[in-house]
Amino acid sequence: MARPRITPKPIVALPASLTRWPGYVMKYVFESWYATYEQEIAQCGLSVNGFLVLVVLDDEGPATQTGLAERLSIDRSAMVAVVDELESQGLVERRRSTGDRRTVPLHVTEKGTRVAGQARAATDASNNRIFAGFSSADQNVFYDLLVRMADAVVPHVDGSASGSEASQR
Repeated sequence: MARPRITPKPIVALPASLTRWPGYVMKYVFESWYATYEQEIAQCGLSVNGFLVLVVLDDEGPATQTGLAERLSIDRSAMVAVVDELESQGLVERRRSTGDRRTVPLHVTEKGTRVAGQARAATDASNNRIFAGFSSADQNVFYDLLVRMADAVVPHVDGSASGSEASQR
């Protein structure tokens, strides 16, 4: 299935009057990056959400559609379309659980693993372009701070910080 060419909206200059708010600057950076990244990942035959689902399944193994939707903050109805797209390309398959027949986990296929590898490489290249002007030390500091911010703003249901593995490094 051919993906339609995505035409990103033009990114305008960052208004200096808003740069004192880190959230706005992060939004600006994300939107600028996303406009390009969406086209880059489409070269692998994936949407951005398709990439997220495929990589998590490839890294962590089978998971339910509902569990992935919650974990990746993808609307359940949008998740149906993402999984249908991945399945129609032969990248994932639904398999009824032998332990609980009501459960139908998603599994990555061999082709899905190959495409996930290509998509990771495209994502790494995209990130390398963003950080081209930064030293490795600056990149590590930025990443560590970003993960700490994510942990601070995305608490667990029990109120504790998310404690992502990346923040433990």
